[in-house]
Amino acid sequence: MVMLSKLSRFEVCDENGECARLTDLSVALLDSDYPPVTYLFYESNKKSMRLPWKAVRSIDWRKRQIKVADLAQASEVLLEPSKDYVLLRHQILDALVLDLQNRRAVRANDLQLEEVDGQLQLKAADASGNAILRRISFGLYNHVAEHGLYDWKYVEFLRGNPQAVRNGAGYHLRCSVDNCSIYLEFSFLAAKDLQGKNFSVGVFCLK
Repeated sequence: MVMLSKLSRFEVCDENGECARLTDLSVALLDSDYPPVTYLFYESNKKSMRLPWKAVRSIDWRKRQIKVADLAQASEVLLEPSKDYVLLRHQILDALVLDLQNRRAVRANDLQLEEVDGQLQLKAADASGNAILRRISFGLYNHVAEHGLYDWKYVEFLRGNPQAVRNGAGYHLRCSVDNCSIYLEFSFLAAKDLQGKNFSVGVFCLK
């Protein structure tokens, strides 16, 4: 298991010895209960670049490097929301997510991933204070409290316009929007949000 706060200190390196700072990872929430990482993003010459996860050859956990064949194969993109994927750092991190088992909203202070057969998968959201300490200690504090982890299989993430959910926009709904009680929680996250202000939409199923 690895936390997103730790991966944020990784580099993307190719076989030519070129390295760049990893800036984000994306998942397609429609894929499964534990969605796999679909793209990795890094910064080069102040430009945001994107590589598909299939370009990854290996992960060197000791050196904190994600190995790829050639960074030159990446495409330049804007690091912003897409209908095809959700950004872990720029969208899910610090957002309100739904704990469907306990019917409450919690803030995703960190995200837990697991490498399965060379593929990273999103496994849990960490809502604990320990997650905040990991992020501000720059790797000096690494404790993960199990009680603060919320299994992603029982987490719902919705962001922005509820109509986007109906259209499928990368969301893996565990309950029907039409048969749920919808409430809005406004969180002004200027530091993390591309637009400066945004809101999270929570859904609690009525049974």
